[in-house]
Amino acid sequence: MYASRPPRLRLDKRNGLYFADFYDADRSPARRRVSLHVYNKRLAEKQIATLASRFLDGDPGADPWAEAAPEPPPLLTVADAVARFDELRGPELAPRTRMVRRRTLGLFVATLPPELPIAALTGALVERFTHRDANGKTRAENSRHTYHAHVATLTRWCARQGLVDADPLAGLQRPALRRKAVRFITADDLRRLLGRLDEANVPMADLVRFTVLTGLRLGEVVAVRWRDVQGTILVVASDDAHHRTKSGHERTVPLVPQAVAALDRIRAARPPRLDTDVIFRNVKGNPYDEASTSVMFRRWRDRAGLPSDVSFHTLRKTCGVVLASAGVDIRTIQAILGHADIRLTGQVYTSILQTALSREMARAFDAYHL
Repeated sequence: MYASRPPRLRLDKRNGLYFADFYDADRSPARRRVSLHVYNKRLAEKQIATLASRFLDGDPGADPWAEAAPEPPPLLTVADAVARFDELRGPELAPRTRMVRRRTLGLFVATLPPELPIAALTGALVERFTHRDANGKTRAENSRHTYHAHVATLTRWCARQGLVDADPLAGLQRPALRRKAVRFITADDLRRLLGRLDEANVPMADLVRFTVLTGLRLGEVVAVRWRDVQGTILVVASDDAHHRTKSGHERTVPLVPQAVAALDRIRAARPPRLDTDVIFRNVKGNPYDEASTSVMFRRWRDRAGLPSDVSFHTLRKTCGVVLASAGVDIRTIQAILGHADIRLTGQVYTSILQTALSREMARAFDAYHL
């Protein structure tokens, strides 16, 4: 083996790629360079460490003076990074959220040059994807915001993992999100809907009441079991075999007297055999599922004459609106609804809360006659 120094990491300023600089005065030519094909310094440092170890161990495949030039370690492409991201972080998500993220990132990868290294990803490539679809048509504002959010989650993770030197989206402004006024069911409409359900004596009446009173998501409320009810507290489990909370974290929700009364009615009508029994069941005694419950709710909505844009999810929004209108603080609303990010709670309910607080402040100062 020749007496040689380890290769040194160099940057080719012409193209921004890193390369390994080999030098041995006893060989001809004395200097050899091997491209590492990466733009990211941290990745380049990892690759050259592997290459240097092989070279000093006498591996012919890592010797640039040998007949076959050494092969640098394979590059991690954007597609590889997406697959690794989904493998490591995907299990933390609810199935539907994971499916949407997979689809969005799959569409993103399809717009990129084949085999593009994750270290070569730029903000310009992301903007091209978020602003226009595959046919070149400009995306709607909210779609741009959503697509950017999914890709930004990927790039932040890559930066934390050291797969890129810096998040390529760090200096990129996130597309604005146009928030629509929050849709909720008015007290009169809710009374009309519950009146029709009670009149028909169908179990969905208490399911609707309980959802409004707790703010649970559809997938959460149909999975609630008797063991989750602990006095006046409901534990929304994160490890249920049939459903997980959207954030993947367990939370507790206070049960107001009306919610407790709804549970008492159900328990009296159909006493549970086991504490693992699902609470809410249809007229046949079978547990509700998300798809059929949505269809059934729309059917009763139409019979009650409610607007067509009212969905089962509107019940959850109604809970948030009632709380915000009563002046409940935004962090409490976040905890009850189970939002992972308080910014989402604030975007939806802050204006309602501010109106409620203004009303309460005005009432508080009425006695001072200022």
